[in-house]
Formats: sequence, C-alpha cells, structure tokens
Amino acid sequence: MAMKWDTDDDNNVIWKPVAGFHVAPAAETIVMVRIECSPTPNQSAAIPGAVQLGMTPMQALQLAADLRETAEHILAMPQLTKPN
Repeated sequence: MAMKWDTDDDNNVIWKPVAGFHVAPAAETIVMVRIECSPTPNQSAAIPGAVQLGMTPMQALQLAADLRETAEHILAMPQLTKPN
C-alpha cells in the first residue's frame, strides 16, 4: 500500500522543516526521539513546534536505514550540488 501523506486544500503535501532533533534511550527498551520543527510562513502558530516519539530498537534501526537510503539516493542525483 502506498504511503498517504497529509495534504492541504490545494493537495500540496504538508511539511515542516526540521530545526533539530534529540535521541535518547528510555526504560531500557524504548528509543525516544524528539524532532523540533520550524514553522513555515503559511502555517499557524498553533501547530506544535515539536513531536516526541517512542519506538522499539528495531523500529529505530529501520527508520535509520530508511533515512540513510533516501538521503544517499538524493545526494547521488547529478543535478544537486553536494556538500563539501
């Protein structure tokens, strides 16, 4: 099944830039992640500035692998300027 992204009334994907994140273990079996977000000009101030997630170590490993694979794919695209 394809991923369903939240969209606005114009069918644009709703997203917020990541301003920072923190990762820490909790209760010996949970990986806690706090993702801090910056609002965009078209977003209400009522939108939360952060989300805190708890996941299993296996979920954290899968998320890390998926993020890395996606980032490497984007960085390998020839039209992008690669960071120094």
